[in-house]
Amino acid sequence: LVHLENEALGVFSVLKLSDVVFIPLMTQTAIIDDRILSELNQAGLDGYKFPLIRVHKGKPFSHSRSDKMIGSLNTGYAINLWLGTPPQKLAALVDTGSSNFAMAGSPIKNVKTYFHINQSSTAKIDDEHVFVPYEVGYWYGRVVSDLIHLGIGLNTSIRARFTLITDSHQFFVKDCAWQGVIGMAFYIAAMPLGNPIEPLFDTLIQKTHISDIFTLTLCGPVVQPVSHNSENSDTDGGIMTLGYIDPAQFLGPIYYSPIIHAFLYQVRVYDIAIGNQSLSFVDETSISKVKAFVDSGTTDMVLPMTLRNSIIRYLSKHLPKTIL
Repeated sequence: LVHLENEALGVFSVLKLSDVVFIPLMTQTAIIDDRILSELNQAGLDGYKFPLIRVHKGKPFSHSRSDKMIGSLNTGYAINLWLGTPPQKLAALVDTGSSNFAMAGSPIKNVKTYFHINQSSTAKIDDEHVFVPYEVGYWYGRVVSDLIHLGIGLNTSIRARFTLITDSHQFFVKDCAWQGVIGMAFYIAAMPLGNPIEPLFDTLIQKTHISDIFTLTLCGPVVQPVSHNSENSDTDGGIMTLGYIDPAQFLGPIYYSPIIHAFLYQVRVYDIAIGNQSLSFVDETSISKVKAFVDSGTTDMVLPMTLRNSIIRYLSKHLPKTIL
């Protein structure tokens, strides 16, 4: 057993390495005991390499499982869901870069299917309206509530509040296989400001008592192009789990990075490597300034201009001009 008590680390109780291990290590600010390093080495981990390590080897919780996602690198990744009574099958983009749950509620550009609220006997309409802007595009609509069932192993329907999108601009992309969005970020990031709509994942945790954890394995096409609307292609989609981690989806240990701001999934960036070549752009004096948030709703990688230029210079030296 390992038990850490340190003001710089907080207080952590740790189970045996053969079962479940939670070993946070802040190597910049704390002295790591040799005995702890020995435990890490036995687990195949380098205690000095990672500022924070957390290895999870637990078994899946009951009544939770993984399910297939649909989509691709170009159009985003979505999960199936059923809304209303009788249930209407739809799909929603899974977005860690926002917190609102919203579905198309009328004919909108690039959306062929939408939620017909007048056909649901369990729908309730609020007087509130929500506007959510993104880096590119926006959507606007009216707040409603209805029964939702996710095709992800939760054998129950719950009532949840969401926005029925009636207007949007550059939000629904061409050939997308989804008709709405499930924002997986924190409650504080939900709109409208001052009176946010509770995120769907928060509602699920409260009403189904699953653990506060989810995973995304996003596996778009790597070699051959595929149809963006195909739900059966082996090269499309990925895997999502709610309430647990599925070890079968990973090779080797799982490393965790601390969330430095519980708004979006913001993390510190310590280095970027191209192939095996480190760019070594971070030093100890600037390490607190290099931050990024993990956004499953976009395929873009946004960088500071100086870092972007460093990457372009490196690629220019090592790749043929025909590729660049």
